[in-house]
Amino acid sequence: MNQGKGLFALIGLGLIGFLIVNSAYIVPQTSSAIVFQLGRVARAPIVSPGLYFKIPFMENVVFI
Repeated sequence: MNQGKGLFALIGLGLIGFLIVNSAYIVPQTSSAIVFQLGRVARAPIVSPGLYFKIPFMENVVFI
């Protein structure tokens, strides 16, 4: 019984970790980024370098 709960918790933590990794992106100092949400521009060009977050599987980031 306890092995089932442990396995369920491990799968849940793995899924949460996967979503966090897919939602973060880094804009380098030498480039800009545009965030598209479902094919439309969601955020104007991001020119400040740093760590940013997006909605996984709904937003795409294109670096310029």
